Amino acid sequence: MQKYIKFLLIIIILIYSSCKKDSNSDSDDGVFNKNEEIEQYNFSENPHNKLFLPYKKFELFLGKDFIPIFSLKSNLDTDSGEEIVIAYKQNSTSKINVVIFDLLQNDVLRKKIEFPTEIQHIENFLMQTQNLFYKNNIGLTIEGKTIDNKNKLYIISYLDDDFKIFGDFTGDYSIVIDYEEVDDEKGKYSKIKEVVVINNDLNSNVQKKLTYIWEEVTKQFNLSKEEQIFSQQNSSIDQSILYSEDKYFDYIKGIWYPEKYKTIMEKDNLDLQEFSDTNIRFIFFSQNPNEVQIKYGDYVDKYSIVKIVKLWNQKPGLRMVLKEFTYNTDANYSRYVDATLIEPNLLKVLGPQKFDEDNYVRLKKHFSDFVAEKKADFDKKKISGVIDYLNGKFKNKDEIIININKNKEFSIFKQKNVEKGVYKLTMNKEGYIISFLYNSQNTIISNENFIIKLDDNKGFTLIPIKFDYDKITIQDLNSIKFEKINGE
Repeated sequence: MQKYIKFLLIIIILIYSSCKKDSNSDSDDGVFNKNEEIEQYNFSENPHNKLFLPYKKFELFLGKDFIPIFSLKSNLDTDSGEEIVIAYKQNSTSKINVVIFDLLQNDVLRKKIEFPTEIQHIENFLMQTQNLFYKNNIGLTIEGKTIDNKNKLYIISYLDDDFKIFGDFTGDYSIVIDYEEVDDEKGKYSKIKEVVVINNDLNSNVQKKLTYIWEEVTKQFNLSKEEQIFSQQNSSIDQSILYSEDKYFDYIKGIWYPEKYKTIMEKDNLDLQEFSDTNIRFIFFSQNPNEVQIKYGDYVDKYSIVKIVKLWNQKPGLRMVLKEFTYNTDANYSRYVDATLIEPNLLKVLGPQKFDEDNYVRLKKHFSDFVAEKKADFDKKKISGVIDYLNGKFKNKDEIIININKNKEFSIFKQKNVEKGVYKLTMNKEGYIISFLYNSQNTIISNENFIIKLDDNKGFTLIPIKFDYDKITIQDLNSIKFEKINGE
């Protein structure tokens, strides 16, 4: 009997282990969890690692234990259904392949086509859908680096009832896609303007810049311009920074301000009417996560950086491909910001909007701190002038007299009643605020806090206020007007 019970227990354990294994390989959300397959790549934080369908459904087509790198869902052909596009590796050392599946009813997959690529590295890999050559021509761009760190770009489009590679570019320095905005009678849309490939020449001090444009007649990219670019060996910027995406971005991370702010600080000619805490401009680059924040004035635009590539705008620079913080399953990232170091402390920034172009600098102190200090000095001078103005005796229509001296001491008289103390004077957006701090009871004027408005050397008006957490309640109807007593 004991042998029979042991036999049953073994059978139950085997069944449980088998079910658990199946459960792990066919998860409900289709998220690949085998992080150990490739070191230093965090699959769990990659939003494009989600496969849209259970992992096991794709295993039938891509092989057991395939490694998903990037996935997206879109409508790339002319039918009414969607496609799922998967970029994957067979193992940690293999190159990346891209597969397009038709998504049929009841989540049935049909493999349409597979493209092998020369891309080896997962870091900085980008696959996106976007408008390519003309309106409503949605295609696929795939970018990454080969095993020898050369840049690779594939452009895939559905044309003549088939998916084809219409662009296959290799650049050992960089490859960038430039877009243009087209305005027709039905509205605006963006399309690829050109593809720029920069290669190192035989001479290490020279790069070749090749510009390709799409020819609709031949349906291919043709070379339209070839230029030579000379490296900036005499630059005051460390060359190892200029030619490495990682070092370049690490160098520019932090806060940069418009160049004119440096001039304002050096000449100490701040106009407080122009600047406040809310309208100071800056651009901020950060790592972990990689983000760009652009403050235009009263608002901040925030973007995640999905890819960083080298480019050449007069001098070596960076292009940061951007996405807004809302997750977009179509993976269309046509916005970018270009940053080029003109000098070690001067950064030329272009984008992400077509009208955004400015030079930025690093400052010794935050410009907001500089503005706050100048505002504090300005307020102090103005308050000092009000203190001088209030020195003397003032009377209202009810025969209430206030006597104030330069030591901020006051005495309030009504008939035989006298109340004394000191006052505090501050400024905020409402104006000057005077607070009476009594040494005795307060019965002649019941309030303690007032907005004080000066009346052109004739006196002042006290408007009672109440402090309610983060706001001030003004009681205009209870205002008290005082006039200066002649000779005082």
